[in-house]
Amino acid sequence: MHWHGKPLQNSPENTGPKRICRRRRRSESLPADGPGFGGGSPTPARQPRWKLTWGAFASDDAAAVVGTSSGEYGSRSARSAAMKKCSGMGGNNCAVTLVYQNQCAVIADPIDRDIQPRFGSDVSGPTIEEASKLALDSCYKKNGGRRCEVIYSNCTRPVLVN
Repeated sequence: MHWHGKPLQNSPENTGPKRICRRRRRSESLPADGPGFGGGSPTPARQPRWKLTWGAFASDDAAAVVGTSSGEYGSRSARSAAMKKCSGMGGNNCAVTLVYQNQCAVIADPIDRDIQPRFGSDVSGPTIEEASKLALDSCYKKNGGRRCEVIYSNCTRPVLVN
């Protein structure tokens, strides 16, 4: 008798010495805390990973206030934090104007604050320098060529977490 081309142990073709296998007890084969018994080598620690962060701006033009958030772990929490800050500074009609992830954001406003109407500009970009250039250009155009300045800048950075 053959099984997959090999003689079976008790077949007439297998007349050589018999190999006797004895079943080991659990304590003889592996320690109780060994692999396969619920213990063993400790589970490898989770590898640190980079978690992206979010920021947002919320403003109330009538109250002339802007609430900002940065370093939040989600878009929703960034929006909520910015809205809360805007309301806390006296804004009654706050609205989210910018949400950004893992970037820098800038607010530019006309230098001459006495001339009305005036329009600020909020922009995000990969660096403060690039966001500033975009915000200043946008503010300049929105305000008929009046000079603008950056009044706020911040970056959200990824955070290393376990």
